[in-house]
Amino acid sequence: MSRRPVGFSSPDRFLIYAHKSQATVYPEEAHKELQICIPAPNANYTVHRHSAIGGATAKRLEGRDILVIPPNQPHAIAWHREAAIVSLLIDACFIEGALEGKALDVRDGLTIRDAYLSATAQRIWDVLATGHASLTILEALTTGIIYGISEQANKSRSLSQREMNATPLSFRQMTTMRQYIDEHVAEDLSVEVLAKQLGMSPWHFGRRLRAGTGLSPHSFLTDQRFIYAQKLLKNRSASVLDVALAVGMTHSHFTRVFRRRFGITPTAFRQEEGWRT
Repeated sequence: MSRRPVGFSSPDRFLIYAHKSQATVYPEEAHKELQICIPAPNANYTVHRHSAIGGATAKRLEGRDILVIPPNQPHAIAWHREAAIVSLLIDACFIEGALEGKALDVRDGLTIRDAYLSATAQRIWDVLATGHASLTILEALTTGIIYGISEQANKSRSLSQREMNATPLSFRQMTTMRQYIDEHVAEDLSVEVLAKQLGMSPWHFGRRLRAGTGLSPHSFLTDQRFIYAQKLLKNRSASVLDVALAVGMTHSHFTRVFRRRFGITPTAFRQEEGWRT
C-alpha cells in the first residue's frame, strides 16, 4: 500500500497531490471533500466503491479516464502499473466560490475524458515541480478544473451501470435535522455531525437529503443558516456582526455570501424590511 505526499495545501480550500505511484493499492477511504484524480495517459487502474445505489462495484479505467468521487463516498483505488497522478481534494466552500454560488452536483462517482482537464493537470504538475508553487496560479488552475468538471458532469457517464433514486428523508427526519441546525447554527457543523443525528453514514445521508431537496448537505446547511440569519436581521437590536457570528461566519464572509445569494447587502435587507413594517 502507499501514501500520497501532499504537493500543495490551502487549508479549508483544497489539497493537491502530484506524484508517481508504483503499482499499488490505496485502501478504502472517504473524503469530506470532492476528489478529482487525473492520471497520466499510460495509467491503468481500478476503482472499487460503494455506489449511489448501495452496492459495491469495481470499474477498470485508463489514463484518459479522469475520476471524480463525490464527498463521503467510500472507495479504494488499485494502480496496475506505475503512473503519474495529480489528485485534488476540493472543499465545498471553494467550489461554491469558483462557481459563483452554484453547487457542483456530482451524485455518484463518474469518469470524464477531457483534453483540457488533462492539460491543466499537467500544468499543475509542472508548477509543483519547480518547488516554488504560487497560490495564485494553483487557485486559477484548480478553478479551471472545477469549471471543466461542472460542464461535463451532466453529460458524463456515471460509474453506475444504472441509475436509481435514493429514498428522500422523511418529514420527521427533516424536522429533526432542521431543529438540530437551529440549535447549533453557530457551530462548525459537518456532514458527519448531521448524519449522526439520523443514525446514517455521511454518504447515505447526503444521497437521501439530495433526493428530497435537490441540494447537497453543504448547500442545504448554508440555506438554513441564511434563513435563520434573515430572521435575526429583522430584529434591529442585533448588529450585522452579531448575526454573522450567530450563524457561524465572519462578518466579511457573511456579507459577501449574503449579497451573492440575495443581490443585496445584509444592511440593505434590514432597511427594506424596516420600510415594509
